[in-house]
Amino acid sequence: MSDTKNIPSTIVAETESDAGHLAIFPNAAIVAMEVKGRGAVASGFYKSGSLVEKCPVIVFTPRESPFIYQTILSSYVFQWMPAGYTALALGAGSLYNHATEPNTRFEIDTNEKVIRFYALTDINEGDEITFSYNANS
Repeated sequence: MSDTKNIPSTIVAETESDAGHLAIFPNAAIVAMEVKGRGAVASGFYKSGSLVEKCPVIVFTPRESPFIYQTILSSYVFQWMPAGYTALALGAGSLYNHATEPNTRFEIDTNEKVIRFYALTDINEGDEITFSYNANS
């Protein structure tokens, strides 16, 4: 059994800079967006090519996946391998919106059960983080 008493916990009080943020992650803040509903904006600068986020995933089997597609979660899951599996990215990853000219791309790692998002362009603090829903590019 691991000793957890030495792991620091963080309690974040809302500050003026947090105002309007629905959630705060180390890499992104989740904000309400006029047209898109919710989205993620960068909490710092990301140079093109750099890792923006490494998201652990919850993987759903082919037996479970049809049920996911009958819920609101269908808008937030990724197709997984082997065929028929789906995955929900934890962290901010499932809340990144689509863009035809995205500023990130993602890589699926089925062995580690993570999705990594990499900057395609320089991303400045406050920029919306987006990727293409149409391709794993």
